[in-house]
Amino acid sequence: MHTKVVRSLSEIEPECWDQVSQGDTNLKSWAFLRAVEEGSINQARCSYIQVFSGSDCVGTSVCSVVRTSLVVLAQGFVQKPTKRIRTVAPGFLTANVAVGGTLVSSCTNSLSYLENDALPLLIYETEKEARAEGAGFVLFKDFTPDDVRRHGPVFASLGYHQVASLPGTVVEVGGASSMDELLMRFRTRYRWLIRNDKMKAQQAGLEVRDERIYGNRADDFIRLYHQVLERAPSQFGILTPAFVVAMARHMGDASLMKIFTVDDEVVAIALLVEDGDVLRALYLGMDYTHRLDGLYFGCLYHTVLHGIEHGYSRIDLGQKSYEAKARYGAQRWPVAMYVQHLQPTLNKVLAHVASQLFPPIDVIERRVFRAPPQKGDSRPLPTFHVAPAES
Repeated sequence: MHTKVVRSLSEIEPECWDQVSQGDTNLKSWAFLRAVEEGSINQARCSYIQVFSGSDCVGTSVCSVVRTSLVVLAQGFVQKPTKRIRTVAPGFLTANVAVGGTLVSSCTNSLSYLENDALPLLIYETEKEARAEGAGFVLFKDFTPDDVRRHGPVFASLGYHQVASLPGTVVEVGGASSMDELLMRFRTRYRWLIRNDKMKAQQAGLEVRDERIYGNRADDFIRLYHQVLERAPSQFGILTPAFVVAMARHMGDASLMKIFTVDDEVVAIALLVEDGDVLRALYLGMDYTHRLDGLYFGCLYHTVLHGIEHGYSRIDLGQKSYEAKARYGAQRWPVAMYVQHLQPTLNKVLAHVASQLFPPIDVIERRVFRAPPQKGDSRPLPTFHVAPAES
């Protein structure tokens, strides 16, 4: 086997890249990754790694090097003193990090391979790029429980520590053909709440339409997206207008914008990705200066309704806002990351502080369903235990 590393996807034929991830998520596709590249998110310096067996490409991955906070997910006693110290030392606990993946929050990693021997080579080339760019930390994100079972032993053997990322959320449609049919599975209180969300949206005059040619919406979307971002407890990858334009160009056949208006004024925009039998609510922007009562719930309602009416088996609502999403039957599932410092001594120190830098997120559970939710297939919702990092 041999490897090839380039600085732009324009140097790789889409068919060559996509043959490795065929049948996997669209978020690993050449088109999506090209949109991320053209978006220049956080001015990340990206490399695209391929593993070949003879002339056949059998492995692909992305490395994004960026300067970022090491406590982006930290809580409590780590986060609060860090904020105070940064008022006088802005660079405190920031470092160059080589991210194995993109800076887009998608609960999806970028590793694809057809032969098991390709995975160590993808990791090695990522570490090589990290050293070349002066990054001490290497962070691979994001891994589902199935991914952990598949990739975890290799990462552990190479000295990586498994840590918690923000949980993902998913609504199991379970064959429901209408919102009413889905709500029949809910307890009375939650059926009432969701129908009340619909009524409030109607009373406010909220109108919804889909746009598949949406590149001209880039500035509007980013303006609303930044209003949401300003209220977020943590920030990682920050979208740009160029990303939205590139999404419309490269992913136009597998994405759309859902436009929410009141009296012809845009009050919210949702960016959705169609991914096989999964509808992914990738990002949302809302106008907080003219925010009508219950706008966020109205956006959730119409996103879930879109998934039901278009026959998706699952609706991925992403990370954060867990209690609001639970109202719509969204179930949380754990997401893991793998982190290592390339200096062995510092990697041993990292083993002892990883749980503080990347703490599990505590979320209050709500009993929404009258009975366990039905699945669209036989797959159970994934679970795994994130073990403490070993020294």
